[in-house]
Amino acid sequence: EALRQGISYEEIHNITKIDLWFIDKIAILVEMEQTLKSHTLTPEILKEAKRMEFPDNVIARLTGKSQEEIKAMRKDNGIVAAYK
Repeated sequence: EALRQGISYEEIHNITKIDLWFIDKIAILVEMEQTLKSHTLTPEILKEAKRMEFPDNVIARLTGKSQEEIKAMRKDNGIVAAYK
C-alpha cells in the first residue's frame, strides 16, 4: 500500500527494514497492477501479467472483464500455463 501511495523505497525500508531488493520486486507487481487498471488489455499486457503469475481472477477484477473473457483471450493468443 505504501508503494501505491508513492512512498519512497528508502522510507519503506527505514520503517519496515524490508530489503530494498524485495521492495523493488513488490513495486514491479504494483506497477503491473496499475497497468491492468489503467490500460486496455492487450495480448502483450496479458502475457506479461501471466508471466508475473497474476491469476485470471485478479486480472479480470483489475480490468473489469470476466474471468471467462480472460481465459478466452489467453486461449486465442496461445498464452498457456507452463510447469517446470
